[in-house]
Amino acid sequence: MTFAASLIPGLDEFVKHGDPKRRAEAARRIAELFLLGAANFRPDHVDLFDGVLIDLVPHTELAARADLAERLSLLANAPGALIGQLAQGDRLRMGHRARPDPASARSQPGAGPRAH
Repeated sequence: MTFAASLIPGLDEFVKHGDPKRRAEAARRIAELFLLGAANFRPDHVDLFDGVLIDLVPHTELAARADLAERLSLLANAPGALIGQLAQGDRLRMGHRARPDPASARSQPGAGPRAH
């Protein structure tokens, strides 16, 4: 985010130490700005948004990240690092879901191997 921080004084400090609610709101607004103008952005513009959003988006609520991921998935020029971050977060959340206990599954009717 060095280039973005040089364009917007105080951005790096805000991202690292700002109030979490304000960072989440900033992420929402910047993401909306990107989504509204994405069709007109050059690759260097997309990279700029990418550099800012990858540091801000983790401070947003899960529902907001899911919504952003869905909306970005419709774009041909979605920010690559941000997409990767959102996808990685989704995989991590899925990995933390409770997994069924194999021993309890065997004790349930119809859960065992089927006879052919």
